[in-house]
Amino acid sequence: VDDVWRKTHAETFRVGNQSRLLLTTRDAEVAAELGATVQPVPLMTREEAVCLLEEWADGNLREVDKGLKARIVERLGRLPLALRLAGAQLRSCEPNSWLATFDVYRLNAKRIEGVHDSLVATFELSLKELKETQRQLYTSLAIFKEGESIPETALHKLWSGLAEFDATQTAELLEDLASRALLTLENTATPRCANLHDLLRDFIASKLNAESRRDTHLRLLQAYRLTCRGMGWHTAPDDGYLYSHLAYHLKHAQQWDDVHTLFKDQNWMHTRVPQCNYDYDGYLSDLMIAWENAHKRTQEQIAADKMPTALAACVRYALIRTSVNSLAANYPPELVARAVAIGLWPPQRALSLAVKVLDPRQRARFFVALLTIDQLDYDTYTFVKQQALNAACAIRNEIDRGQLLTVLSWQLQGEEREQVLRERRVEVGVYEEKRTIGPLIQQLTGDELRRELTAALAIENDEEYRVNLLSLLVPQLTEKDLLEELATVRAIEDDDFFAEVTMALAPLLRNENSQEWLASTLAIQDKYYRVQALAALLPTLKNKKREEMLRVALEAARAIEKGYESRAQALATLALHLMDEERRLVVHEVLEEIWEIPDGWCRAQVLVSVAPLLTGENLRDELETMIKAKSPETHALTLAILASQLMDKDREQAVREVMDEVWVIETEKEWYRAQVLVAVAPLLTGESLHEGLNAARTIKDTRLHLRALAALVSRLTNGERNQVVREVLERVWAIENDWDRVPVFEAVAPFLVDENLHEGLKVALAIEDERARIQVLAALAPSLPRKQVYETLLEFVESSLNKERSEVLQLCARRNFFTPTSLSTEIFNAIAKHIIEICRKWQWQ
Repeated sequence: VDDVWRKTHAETFRVGNQSRLLLTTRDAEVAAELGATVQPVPLMTREEAVCLLEEWADGNLREVDKGLKARIVERLGRLPLALRLAGAQLRSCEPNSWLATFDVYRLNAKRIEGVHDSLVATFELSLKELKETQRQLYTSLAIFKEGESIPETALHKLWSGLAEFDATQTAELLEDLASRALLTLENTATPRCANLHDLLRDFIASKLNAESRRDTHLRLLQAYRLTCRGMGWHTAPDDGYLYSHLAYHLKHAQQWDDVHTLFKDQNWMHTRVPQCNYDYDGYLSDLMIAWENAHKRTQEQIAADKMPTALAACVRYALIRTSVNSLAANYPPELVARAVAIGLWPPQRALSLAVKVLDPRQRARFFVALLTIDQLDYDTYTFVKQQALNAACAIRNEIDRGQLLTVLSWQLQGEEREQVLRERRVEVGVYEEKRTIGPLIQQLTGDELRRELTAALAIENDEEYRVNLLSLLVPQLTEKDLLEELATVRAIEDDDFFAEVTMALAPLLRNENSQEWLASTLAIQDKYYRVQALAALLPTLKNKKREEMLRVALEAARAIEKGYESRAQALATLALHLMDEERRLVVHEVLEEIWEIPDGWCRAQVLVSVAPLLTGENLRDELETMIKAKSPETHALTLAILASQLMDKDREQAVREVMDEVWVIETEKEWYRAQVLVAVAPLLTGESLHEGLNAARTIKDTRLHLRALAALVSRLTNGERNQVVREVLERVWAIENDWDRVPVFEAVAPFLVDENLHEGLKVALAIEDERARIQVLAALAPSLPRKQVYETLLEFVESSLNKERSEVLQLCARRNFFTPTSLSTEIFNAIAKHIIEICRKWQWQ
């Protein structure tokens, strides 16, 4: 008897003790009531399912790709009725199109004569047997993620919220639904889990409209919210389901305030990451839900021609995401591999870290280090090996690429080894350090070993030696030592970029923000960057605090080693903030430092900074020193820089002298000719201006030629200016290096109008290097429509998600993007707070 739904239906066929009854049913309870022996029908194998599909397609699938047929049967869940109905439809349908437009409600026979001619009719019959409340609760299962098992604990929370079910009622209904073949139960799992057939899930999902679906998500969240022990979702206990699915349910319940609250502080990170065994993937998945909403709101604000206040949230989420990327690069690969080798870390945690490393050289080192341990299963080992090869081949520097490919080849054999060796571009040898210091290191123990390890971790200017030393030291570590060393690499510091951002945002900081920022600035290790950041903050500080910080900055500047440009540059920066006699003394100190700098161009750069402060005696002394310079190019460059500080007649004479010396500079030193023209350009008029144009056009190097021309553009009248700008834009394509185009664009950007602006934007957008493109677009920003500036900003924030944190900080330092004419003070202050909090205060796991 086929398809028995009622016990009484089967009783009719029990005619005597000598008879045997074989029946099929979807309700196991019917068989139990009849006292029958139950023989569950297992799910068809993929091969069996494909055969049945082909049979019902009447031979029309013989030439179809096996992979496509496998995808079709998996989409149908290998359900025999579904395979029969689909096979009949595929006799006249193209398989790819059929799969792409699949709808469970259209899975019918051409002529529906009975329940078995429609999959939906069959499902409807099953649901009809349920009571109304049971049917509603079963339908509610459609809110859970497709393809995942549903823990009974989560089901109890949902059904308690919908129908006030207790744990016993939940268990009873689950068993009843399982007996009706409406779901399956994993009784071996802890807690017990329910699984829905994909087609059944499609069917019940159609029963929920958008409003009821959102309400069902809300009911589940409300039930979980009652378990919170304090303020915030991080205070709710984890039942094995909540933490991994909270953001998903908040999204579908449209509880966006709750989503964004998860990332307003560190609490959710400190809860979520340990729950995932210190793997950030789950936390980042939650973060991207918040990012997508903030990104959408920003787009909507831009489209409505409103100030994009949501952009600050986008920057915040980009900082969090990129901090994790930067954190991954902080771990020495040898330490991570050792942690896996001794069982401190599972392999998956190490892999999660390795794939987030952005630099291909460092990423290749990670995967190569993992290949040296024995804790990887075959599939993981194969994955790691391929990732190591991909990363090594992506290294641009030939020497670095060759070294990593050689090291990788040591871990392989046979054809695989030959394949890697064929990828090499240069021949490199085995590291000498392993031969010379290896035996010594193997004798170290305890404090001696830890001192050597600390020294190895501190090596910055010789990465190759550091790698070799670590590879020898790490295997000697105990578990305790390893735990402590892993903890030391978790801090992320970006002194130079933090200083750059401080200089860009300082004028826009309110007093309370500048005080908070000051503490982070004082923590900058590099003295030069600390001085630059402090100098930027000085105007935002009040009298007593300002004087105190000025003294701190001067002390840091004078602590920089003599003979370095950075010392003179730091003192020159601070001289601007001093008064009268003290300023004169510091300027004199800078002038003495300048001539200790060996490089002429570096000397010129410091002179540019200090030139506005040169008057009277200082200026005369400097001119006398300059006249004694040995080379005409140094003389011309220094005079060009100082000429702006001279009085009228002296200035004219200096400009005339500079223009005479421009032609004396030797052709092979045309770099100096270009820099002299750039420096003197603001002072050129009339005949000297045209002489400057002629001199610029004699420069053969395209890069230098265009930089000199671009510097002269500001001095030209409209007609001639547009002609020269057009000349620059037409030739800028010939500059091969993207970064060499940047100063050219920055010089001509203020003068781009109409067709020239359109052409300039076209060239800028074609720049491949993202950071260079940002800088060029920042230069163009004042000339661009505000809406386009916002769209560009959002695009670059989005593109930074898969980079390191410094990329986001560099973007925030672009003055033409982040200006009061572009963004409101509210957005500036929000972004400033985000940078301080995430870069300086958050404690990363």
